[in-house]
Amino acid sequence: MANITKKVSWSSRGDESGGGERTPLLNGSEEVRYTRQLSGDGGMFHIGRLSTVDLEEDMTSDEDAGCPKEIPHNEKLLSLKYESLDYDNSENQLFLEEERRMSFLGFKCLEISRWVICGLIGFLTGLIACCIDIAVENLAGVKYFVVKQNIEKFTEVGGLSISLILWAVLNAAFVMVGAVIVAFFEPGAAGSGIPQIKCYLNGVKIPRVVRLKTLVVKVCGVICSVAGGLAVGKEGPMIHSGAVVAAGVSQGRSTSLKKDFKIFEYFRRDTEKRDFVSAGAAAGVSAAFGAPVGGVLFSLEEGASFWNQMLTWRIFFASMISTFTLNFFLSIYNKKPGDLSSPGLINFGRFESDSVAYNLYEIPLFIVMGAAGGLLGALFNILNYWLTIFRIRFNILNYWLTIFRIRFNILNYWLTIFRIRFNILNYWLTVFRIRFNILNYWLTVFRIRFNILNYWLTVFRIRFNILNYWLTVFRIRFNILNYWLTVFRIRFNILNYWLTVFRIRFNILNYWLTVFRIRFNILNYWLTIFRIRFNILNYWLTIFRIRFNILNYWLTIFRIRFNILNYWLTIFRIRFNILNYWLTIFRIRYVHRPCLQVMEAMLVAAVTATVSFAMIYFSNDCQPLGPDQSEDYPLQLFCADGEYNSMATAFFNTPERSVRSLFHNPPGSYNPLTLSLFTLTYFFLACWTYGLTVSAGVFIPSLLIGAAWGRLFGILLASITPDGSIWADPGKYALIGAAAQLGGIVRMTLSLTVIMVEATGNVTYGLPIMLVLLTAKIVGDYFVEGLYDIHIKLQSVPFLHLEAPATSHWLTAREVMSAPVTCFNRIEKVGTIVDVLSNTSTNHNGFPVVVPVAASDDMGKVCGLILRSQLIVLLKHKVFVELARSRLTQRKLQLKDFRDAYPRFPPIQSIHVSQDERECMMDLTEFMNPTPYTVPQDTSLPRVFKLFRALGLRHLVVVDSENRVVGLVTRKDLARYHLGKHGLEEMQLAQT
Repeated sequence: MANITKKVSWSSRGDESGGGERTPLLNGSEEVRYTRQLSGDGGMFHIGRLSTVDLEEDMTSDEDAGCPKEIPHNEKLLSLKYESLDYDNSENQLFLEEERRMSFLGFKCLEISRWVICGLIGFLTGLIACCIDIAVENLAGVKYFVVKQNIEKFTEVGGLSISLILWAVLNAAFVMVGAVIVAFFEPGAAGSGIPQIKCYLNGVKIPRVVRLKTLVVKVCGVICSVAGGLAVGKEGPMIHSGAVVAAGVSQGRSTSLKKDFKIFEYFRRDTEKRDFVSAGAAAGVSAAFGAPVGGVLFSLEEGASFWNQMLTWRIFFASMISTFTLNFFLSIYNKKPGDLSSPGLINFGRFESDSVAYNLYEIPLFIVMGAAGGLLGALFNILNYWLTIFRIRFNILNYWLTIFRIRFNILNYWLTIFRIRFNILNYWLTVFRIRFNILNYWLTVFRIRFNILNYWLTVFRIRFNILNYWLTVFRIRFNILNYWLTVFRIRFNILNYWLTVFRIRFNILNYWLTVFRIRFNILNYWLTIFRIRFNILNYWLTIFRIRFNILNYWLTIFRIRFNILNYWLTIFRIRFNILNYWLTIFRIRYVHRPCLQVMEAMLVAAVTATVSFAMIYFSNDCQPLGPDQSEDYPLQLFCADGEYNSMATAFFNTPERSVRSLFHNPPGSYNPLTLSLFTLTYFFLACWTYGLTVSAGVFIPSLLIGAAWGRLFGILLASITPDGSIWADPGKYALIGAAAQLGGIVRMTLSLTVIMVEATGNVTYGLPIMLVLLTAKIVGDYFVEGLYDIHIKLQSVPFLHLEAPATSHWLTAREVMSAPVTCFNRIEKVGTIVDVLSNTSTNHNGFPVVVPVAASDDMGKVCGLILRSQLIVLLKHKVFVELARSRLTQRKLQLKDFRDAYPRFPPIQSIHVSQDERECMMDLTEFMNPTPYTVPQDTSLPRVFKLFRALGLRHLVVVDSENRVVGLVTRKDLARYHLGKHGLEEMQLAQT
């Protein structure tokens, strides 16, 4: 098992404590270990095996394991989003009772109904083909007429660039309409639809593949694509259109229109619907090529994985009715009622045996052309594969860039919020500083006024001291005067002398004390002057501080207003980022895929018109315009009068008319350089076009490319051989080249041989065409698979091929099965059923019904199989044991109730079950399939594969020697094994 890696289990496994369920990633190489887990009521088994978890996977928790991350499609993955169809009838008691009640006449009526439905399928498919053909011819005719008139006008007066712009704009306009309705309304209508129908008939449920909306968009889209001049054809989408018609008509109702006609109710199941879809696909081929036998063989070879002989005649009948309907209505449209000469959308024209006879020695040349077609087809498929990979990866890159922009904008948003809050905080701090400065300002004003008051008090004290000083001076002078008077009195009064001397000495002492007081007052005066000047200096400093604070205040106001402006700019940036965020979300949801796809389609249309115009403009291949010339839009351009530009015959025309002209134009109508350039350019244009979001097929572009290089081969062969013009007819080699190129791209053999023979109306070339197609298939398969198989792989579809991988015999059912399996008892608790169906991590669609073994803890023995859809219908109609006992008159559930819910069964979330009803019991005996297909666990993988595919199974129960359930084999378990470069490889399963 060294080269087998990674498996995702499709069933539940309980954890060690017997708790919830999860879907682990298994590597499929461990020993099988069986456990039994009972639900709360002991009624449900969980049987499985233990396995390791690959730590390289991005699964860090049970929740992550249950919900895998969604990743893009990849050819090395299998998608979990695709479910299987139930192509095996559930033969439960209801089905058997209905079959037993039906009489022989009833079965005959059903058989007649099948024929009637096939006739309606053929009629409606032919009618749709007629509408497409008429619409394309008229729209293309108007477009080419307008462009031709414009080119002829400006060829004489100059200004052909206007004609180029007109051609490109008309092409882009048509293609834009076709791409918009596909990309925005129904993406399932893109492409030819053949890979999707192949998958559907193989047993894979492709979402929205057979809806009425898909049919309408497909028809309108293919009309716009072909009329828009793309390198596409309208024949391929007819197969899808016929399949959609068959799926709708056979059900007798339209779920899209919510209209039930109450007819064909018996056929509302996957088995019957598959057969009618096979008939619809064959009717589509028949309408496209006028090849009813080819349509039957196409449905057998490329479409239906399951076939029975009773189906062959009905499919052939539908194909014939389709061809006849198209013939009849086109004859009326062409004003030739009854002239049934237009059997299909493409008419290769009649190849007369005399003019296109071939010799035995030409067969090796045909085989060489087949090998060349295989090589060119392989090159086409490889280029288209890498182009599709580029489209996928470009969308992935755009997705991750958008995610990066969103996260960057979210980060910028939070940084902006942080800056806003920081600016708000700075704003309030600035307001605080302003208010603090204002408070400081008033405190300074208070100090200034206090100093001024102190100043005036000091001035008052100074003046008071000055006054005291002058009073002291006055007293001194008065005392001096008194002194002299005293001396005089002393002299006159000696007695009083000594008393006067005493008073004088006392006055002298008082004098010096007064002088001291005067000098102290003078000192105090200068100190006061100093304090006044200091206060004046402090006053000017305070004024400076006030003015500085005022300046700071205005600067703060400026900063506040600047912050307010920054705040509003930030608000603007936030709103801009929010707007950008929502625009990004809008681009993610609507632009990153649809708009880019529409723009790419318009670009391809404009480039196709530009390349076509350039090839016509620079071509000097002028051919004479004879009286029997069949060209619909001959362009003269720079050719002489009476001549036309042969390059315009290939480019300036619908692809079907170009193929017919390459087949039937006489020798000399094209020179080798014209065909070489046309083959090269159209090859790359067709490769680029296939895969666009438009409804288009690859049949006609492949035929046109092959016809061009085949005719070139015939011309070169005639030029290098003597008398080559006698036997090397270019139209004959154009036919062989067309078959080789188409076979090299799509790898069809049997059906394409018959289609080409029927389309040409000559069986002479049956053997050469068969040899060419076989050679092209063998050579092409050596390099790469067919185009349809490549696109099926790119969509990660679990497609089952004809045989199991050649080196898979050593694998057994035990190693490929999914385990553990969620099982139910015959009589199960309603709450248990609801819990299992509601578990989003284990979205199972089939559940084995087991019988517990008495007095044993082992798992029970299988006694039936019941589907999720059946359980949902039972829950919807409250088919509970207790209710059946309490209401004796309750209507018994019938198969009609299941058919009315088909195919869009309601989700389990829409079913309301009360708490009391959860405690009820449900008897599954009447509704389960009592005879499911089982295999022993040692059965080899090829045998399991053959049984699963041949019977169209959805579930295959794996049992042990005692008929106990050990696992379940589903489509994905088988499809994940394939042959790779290193032998047998196992693909991973992922949610795409």
